[in-house]
Order: sequence, then structure tokens, then C-alpha cells
Amino acid sequence: MKNISKILLNIILIITLSINIFNKLYDNKIVIIALLIYLGISYAMNGYRRPNKRDLLTTTLVIFLGTFLTISSFYFMGTFSEFSRNYSFIFYKYLKPSIWISVFIIVILTEIIRYITCTGPKGSKLTTRITYISLFIIFLLLDLCLSKKVLNVSSFNNMYEFFALTLCASLTKNIFLMWVTRKNGYMPCLLYRLIIDLYVYFLPITPKANMLIQACMFMLLPFILYKVIDGLKVEREMPKASDIRKRSWDRIETVILLIIFIILAGLVSREFKYSMIAVGSGSMTGTVNKGDAIIYERYNGQILHEGDIIVFKIDNTLIVHRIYKKFFLGDEYAYMTKGDANQSVDNWIVESNMVVGQVKKRVKYIAWPSVWINENY
Repeated sequence: MKNISKILLNIILIITLSINIFNKLYDNKIVIIALLIYLGISYAMNGYRRPNKRDLLTTTLVIFLGTFLTISSFYFMGTFSEFSRNYSFIFYKYLKPSIWISVFIIVILTEIIRYITCTGPKGSKLTTRITYISLFIIFLLLDLCLSKKVLNVSSFNNMYEFFALTLCASLTKNIFLMWVTRKNGYMPCLLYRLIIDLYVYFLPITPKANMLIQACMFMLLPFILYKVIDGLKVEREMPKASDIRKRSWDRIETVILLIIFIILAGLVSREFKYSMIAVGSGSMTGTVNKGDAIIYERYNGQILHEGDIIVFKIDNTLIVHRIYKKFFLGDEYAYMTKGDANQSVDNWIVESNMVVGQVKKRVKYIAWPSVWINENY
């Protein structure tokens, strides 16, 4: 009966937070009151257990170093682009302190609730699983309350920004924090939230970083911290030789996956020498098909020849076509282009300042998900 009551309590909180978000109320007072009531009832149901202090110092130190280095790297990126004022500047200068203080209260209540509910008595496998799923939804909704972002499918960019910067980052973060809170309590979780989620309230500027790179940094951080903390724990427990070999292979696989992920993120971000884009039309079918991705080298004035496949911009749209004819236009080269599957030459002239890059590699099929989303939304 107690487990059913926990699930019902979670559902009530989910409904309350959903109303606050999807009606765009974003009222922190409602959230704080709901969390206080929920905390009181949860405490009565679950009680309070003292956090396990074993490895607490190591976990806290790893989290501090990892989060601090991530934010430092994020701001270092701003030296290559530029900075802009974030909303913390507005909060401090124009709004009452109660606005940003309420955010801190919500974060503190969230982590205490996370600890009490995640370390409380367990029921059957089914009720425990349902409880954890509903808790996970609660923590996602609380992140949405603080970010004040809700899914918007009015454009692909809005949907992409929501999933990349808000939802995916919240998913990986909450998985990690639920693991940490069961291991060492709520203090390391509060430290993580203080640095990663609340830095905007201390720093008046934020880098104008590429959205994909920013999303990858905050999605990968919890995974890396988990691997480091868990690895240190295993080494201290003096595992068997077979476990050591297995652990070594796990580390190698993790490093390989991280390298692949970082390379793909760098390519798709278009911030470096080589970039990747999806091909969404059939004008180059046979050479580059719809649903393929191409890797191109950024154009920096290098010599292009007839027959080269280039990426260029027409009306803010990237197009991948082959150079059909090269000629001088004033003091610079200009190009007539043609899709390999098209019957006629393109009805535009591509000037040098319109060229984005030169195609170097085709990767088959991997861009179909992106093409499908663009076509349907």
C-alpha cells in the first residue's frame, strides 16, 4: 500500500509541474510549495538515512574538478567566438532577488528529495521500477521549470535546440545524479548543480558557442564523471586479474566511443577545418544520394577546378553540386554548377564568397534521420 501511495504522490507532482510548464506559468512559488509538500510526505513515508561517507571526498573532488574544467573550457571557447550577456545580468540588475533565490531553493529541495526517495525502502520490482520512472520524469520536469523551455516543433531549429540543449542534457545529468545520490548522498549532487546549472547566476556573460558543441559538452560530462568515479572505486577494491582485463577493455571501448563522438560533434558543428552536412535532395544521385552525409574542407581561397564538388550557399541554403565551368568575374573566380542527376546547369552563378567548402568524403545513409525530421517538421 505504501508503494502505491508513493506512485500516486509522484503522479500528482508530475501533473502539477506539467501544468506549470505547459501552461507557461513558470511560477517558482508554485514549484517550491509543491516540493515542500512532497518533501514532507516523502520524509514521513521513507524516513531519512545518513549518507554513506565512504569515498565521499573522492566523489566530491572528481565532480568539482570535472565540472570546473567543463565550465572553464566552455568559457575558453568564447575567446574564439564572442560573449553575450546572459539573463543573470537581468536578474541582478532589474528583478527582485527573490527570483534567483527561488531557483536556488528549488535546486536544494530537488536534491534532498532525490536523496530521500532514491535511498528509501524498496518494494516489489514492478513498483520500484514505476517509482523510479516517475521520479525521473519529475526531475526532468523540474529542469524544464528552471530552464523555462518547452518542446516547440514550429521549426526544426527550435525542436533541435530543445532536444540537444535541454532534454538530452537533462537525461544524462539526472541518470548520473541518481547514481551519485545513492552512493554518497545529496552534497556531491548539490555541488554539481551549483557549478553546471547555476553558473549563469554568478557570471554576467556567456559564450556564443556552437549549440551542438555546447550540448555535447554537457551530455558527455556525466558519463565521463561516472566512468572516473566508478573506475577509482573498482581499483581500490583490488579486483581479480580477469576483472582488471575486462576493466581495461571497457576503458579502451569508452575512449574509442568518446573519440568517435567528439569527432562527429566537431564535424557537424562546422566550427573546424572539416565539417559534415546531410544531403536532403536527389540532385547528385549516383555520386551523393539523398540521406548520405558529406565531409567537406572549409574554403579558404584554395584553387578549385572544373569537376570538383563544392558546398555553397544560395539564399541561406547549403547546396552540394559539381563545378561545371570556371571563369573570371572581375578579379575573382566564379563558377557555374550542376547536379550530376540534373539535366541542365544551375540557373545561378556561384561567386567565390558564396563557396563554403570542397567535398572530400561521402558517408552513406547516416543522414536519413536528419532528412526525415527536416521533411516532416
